[in-house]
Amino acid sequence: MRQQQRSMITILLLGTLTSCRRSTSPARLAGIRIGISPGGGVLIQCDNIQLTADVQDLSGRFVRTDSLRWTSSDTTAAPVSADVLVRALHTSPAVTVRVVAYRDEFQGSAQVIFSITSDLLGLPCPPQ
Repeated sequence: MRQQQRSMITILLLGTLTSCRRSTSPARLAGIRIGISPGGGVLIQCDNIQLTADVQDLSGRFVRTDSLRWTSSDTTAAPVSADVLVRALHTSPAVTVRVVAYRDEFQGSAQVIFSITSDLLGLPCPPQ
């Protein structure tokens, strides 16, 4: 009986250690961090600015993402195009551009804030 109990305990311990080893695999991310460049600032009406995102795991290694989703808090003042170009269409004290990155079941987000000032003429932006 005692031998059976020891065998059972050994099997349970080995199963537990194997499970722990799988869950701490270095290929598995604990999360992701995102940096946006440039980091916000002032845009002049009708200006365009290209944004980029650097995505890292929590160890600081750059990683590929499954997808990036960019949004603007005010698409009438500063929409974000499919190629991540922000266009300053009219004045605004603060427009937040946000990116969410997805990798496996993890996600991270970052945002930058732009203020948009009027150009000297105050004319509407020409179409692109």
